[in-house]
Amino acid sequence: MQTDLSTRSGRIVSDSNPLPASSGTDVVTALAAVAVTSTSITIDLGTARSNHTMQTVVTGGPTVSATLQGSLDGTNWVTLATTTSATGDMQHAVDKPVRYLRVVLGTFTGGTAPTFTARVCSQ
Repeated sequence: MQTDLSTRSGRIVSDSNPLPASSGTDVVTALAAVAVTSTSITIDLGTARSNHTMQTVVTGGPTVSATLQGSLDGTNWVTLATTTSATGDMQHAVDKPVRYLRVVLGTFTGGTAPTFTARVCSQ
């Protein structure tokens, strides 16, 4: 298995083993190649951050609807961005300060051996 390595802030980071989200701008894989409706773990950013990006990758041609949610307390969640895609895309939430993030895969239908991956980062 080959791992894609990249350099962020002078550190080598592997997306298959991301740095803790509390480092702020590092990319964290919230959901990795899931094939069923899911909610990611709660990602603690360590402090409130205002700008967030969710990149989704969809394989196998399903119809996918996913939501990036944020929270100030880790209990009460609001929608920051949504996507409906058969291939994946990138969504941005700007000027929405939250400390916690999660990705919710709402609908996941059709396709051939479909998977969904979501990566997030914040600053």
